[in-house]
Amino acid sequence: MLKERVFTALVLVAVVLGVMLGLPPIATVWLLTVLVLVGAWEWAGFAGFASPVSRAMFTIVVALALIASLYLYTSSPGFVWITLTIAMLWWFAAFLWICLAPARVTKVTAALAGLLSLGTKVSVTCWLPPALARTTPAGLALTLTVFGATAE
Repeated sequence: MLKERVFTALVLVAVVLGVMLGLPPIATVWLLTVLVLVGAWEWAGFAGFASPVSRAMFTIVVALALIASLYLYTSSPGFVWITLTIAMLWWFAAFLWICLAPARVTKVTAALAGLLSLGTKVSVTCWLPPALARTTPAGLALTLTVFGATAE
């Protein structure tokens, strides 16, 4: 089991590095966008959107959020910092929620948490940093540094 996980991790690292280093920046951003939208489709199924129409509508909302984040990035220099700070605060709150109140979670609060995490995790915060890392001069070096630090 451990050998399979290590092998899978090595293959995924090779693929990600190949994408980050081998593809032109615009192709990297498009590939990341497609992957995030496929993830949004799957996440919609986890969140309880059973029909294909509702899952497609959710995926369209995520696509619109990606477009809006790209626009806000170009028009507002502090957008990335604000977005990632909000995401970090959300994940800290989710961590506390899981640790401190696992027995008091209702279906309504679980659904609300799932929808809130969709807005921060899937649509913007998983797409924005690698997309910017590939399209800014220092971003690729930063990405490779993070990969190296993570491997340690």
